[in-house]
Amino acid sequence: MVRNIICLCSLFAAAFLISCDKVPVLFSVNNFNANLDDSAVSSIVKLTRTKGIEGKWLGMEHEIKVLPDFNLAPESADSVPFKSKQTYTVQFIDTAENKTLPDTTEYKALFIKINGQLFLEVISEGTNNTDHDLRLEISTYLKINKLTPDTVIIQMPETKFTEAYLKANRYHYFIPTEFKTEEIRPLYLTEDPVKLAALLNDLCKFTKAFQTPDTILRKH
Repeated sequence: MVRNIICLCSLFAAAFLISCDKVPVLFSVNNFNANLDDSAVSSIVKLTRTKGIEGKWLGMEHEIKVLPDFNLAPESADSVPFKSKQTYTVQFIDTAENKTLPDTTEYKALFIKINGQLFLEVISEGTNNTDHDLRLEISTYLKINKLTPDTVIIQMPETKFTEAYLKANRYHYFIPTEFKTEEIRPLYLTEDPVKLAALLNDLCKFTKAFQTPDTILRKH
């Protein structure tokens, strides 16, 4: 089972690392979306209403489609939980010339605030292609510096600083074997959501903890 978990984590990392010039490096085997009903989590992680984010965007060598998880009829809107209204399906469509992976990759996403700082939680929901597949949700986090109807500016954690911080503060994490010799390598946090929130909050105190910003523009 451990081998299967590591293989799935490696595939999620590869989907980003191969297709993008600048990539996320911090992943988690636990996410906030599945734990927002836990009072310990909901007291520090706030699900955030984000109006007008749906549509087509361009950035990070991708066309990005943001779709609501639920198409709500007016008469049913009041009966659907707030959480369900704030989750999105995000499709990353590779626009680079040299495509080595399938053109479109789909994730679940939601906007959250930790100590007032806005983040996007991006969740890969795992695979379920055969009866023997292990379905495992893996998440990564984008710090939102700017969010307007036409522009989103994001930052992702930086490898060396983040790994040093994890070691110094005794966070539990692992690196898939095939990435251990790479300069840019994915870090998989195995802590609970409360410690994950504490980590994201602490990283925001350090400029060096993040890569240079990426700008994503609405496609008109």
